[in-house]
Amino acid sequence: MVQTVSRVVSSKCLAGRTRVAFGLLACIAFLSPSRAQAQFSVSPVILTLPLEVEGGTSVGLVSIRNESEGSLEFRLHSVDFDQSLEGDHTYFPSGSHANSCGDDVRVTPDALSVQAGQSQQVRFEIPGGPRDESCWFMIFVESPATSESGVVINQRIGVKVFGIGESTSPSGEFHAGSIVEEDGNRSVELEYANPGGAPAWPSGSVEVRDFRGTVVASSAVRAFTVLPGSKRQLAVRLPDELAPGQYLAVPMLDFGGEYL
Repeated sequence: MVQTVSRVVSSKCLAGRTRVAFGLLACIAFLSPSRAQAQFSVSPVILTLPLEVEGGTSVGLVSIRNESEGSLEFRLHSVDFDQSLEGDHTYFPSGSHANSCGDDVRVTPDALSVQAGQSQQVRFEIPGGPRDESCWFMIFVESPATSESGVVINQRIGVKVFGIGESTSPSGEFHAGSIVEEDGNRSVELEYANPGGAPAWPSGSVEVRDFRGTVVASSAVRAFTVLPGSKRQLAVRLPDELAPGQYLAVPMLDFGGEYL
C-alpha cells in the first residue's frame, strides 16, 4: 500500500513491508563523483545472521579478493559501532556497546594471505538459540601497504554484521522534510526513523510531479542503513532538467517489511 500526503511536511508510519511517502511542495528552478581504486575488495559488506536457530549455528560467509598484482596479507578485528543522524560512524571496543554481538561471533580465519587475483572466504558463526533483540558490530578487513615515499598505509574495509532478533522487524517513519536550496541546486532533506527492532535499509526514489499528478522526473534513493530505534537524515538532489515552475516532490521509500 502506498499513501501520499500532499502537504509541505507530513509523516506517516505504515507497518510491514511498506512504502512510506509524503509530499513536499517545491518551486523548481534550473538546478560527479570520483572513484578510488582499492587493492582488494570484500563482498558482501553487510551480513545478516538470524538469531533464532535452535540447536545449531547461524553461519555467514564473506569473500576477500586480492585485486592487486602481488600477494596481500590480511588481518580481521571487530569493533562496535553506532551511527549519527547524518550517518557518520562512531566506534567502540568490541563488546562495550549495549547492542553488541561481537563477543558472540566467531570469525575464522582472523588472519590470512591471499595471492594476486585470488579470493578467500571468511566464516562468521553465531551460536543458535532464540534471542529477542537484534545486535550488531563491524569487522574491519585490513591490509598494510607501503606508498612510494615509504609510508605504511593501513587499508581497510568494514563489514557490518547484524544478528536479527527472533521477533523483530524493521519499520519506517518520516519525521521531517523540507526543500533546501544551495548554490542554485535544490534538494529534499528528510529525517527518517526506524522505530522497529531490526535494522532497515530503505531505498526508493523521490518523484517530481506536476499539479495534475503526472510524474515528470525522479531521483533515485540508494539503500542506507537505519539502526533499530534510530533516525537518519538524508538529502536527495532534485533533477536539474526541469523547467522553472511549481512541482510536488514525493519521497517514496521501501524499508523491506512484510507488506507492500
